[in-house]
Amino acid sequence: MENRIKKAGFDMNNFMKKENFSKIEDTFATSNIQDIDFDKKEIYFDYADNFDDEGKASTVKYAIANLIPYHRGNKTAELFDVKRDRWGGMLCAPKRTYSVSDSSVYIAGDIMGYHKFDPSAQASAAVGMLTGESMANRILKGIDEIDLTKAGITCYSMVVAEPLKAIEIAKDTVLTKEGMAHAGSSKLTFGEGMGLIGWYQAIVETPFKY
Repeated sequence: MENRIKKAGFDMNNFMKKENFSKIEDTFATSNIQDIDFDKKEIYFDYADNFDDEGKASTVKYAIANLIPYHRGNKTAELFDVKRDRWGGMLCAPKRTYSVSDSSVYIAGDIMGYHKFDPSAQASAAVGMLTGESMANRILKGIDEIDLTKAGITCYSMVVAEPLKAIEIAKDTVLTKEGMAHAGSSKLTFGEGMGLIGWYQAIVETPFKY
């Protein structure tokens, strides 16, 4: 991140002055992105004052762009005749990771509906392992309940490369009385970034060990 900030013509001092943050953000909720010119650093989009109005061509310049595509449930869900939500996720049964309408269909990752896990690699990996545990318990022990509060939700973001510093965001997973799992309170820490390296290695390696 520090290198990208410098490449854009800024330095870290720009992010330490309060006056640089007098205007935090503009929201263009009723817009559709048409194109992005990475050389000119311009975003082209159609913008309307209201959802029902016809959009007008508009542009906005940027220094650093963080492009996040509109996220929906994975299209794999369309292969199964199960209940889904409006977002496209497959609805899980309470306290379970299988479908509410077909207990033979197990769900994990960004295809999951009903439960509200944060969209992170850590959460997907943790829920995936719990799903495997649930399937094994169902076959070997005849029980299918799992403790979804064991799903870890941790995310790291590198701030400085030399010396290595990172922000860690850790959240608890809580279960409602209806059996819905979701992220609870969060804890944010800033410090030495070696944990970032270990976290990434575990996320990449663990799914391929089992």
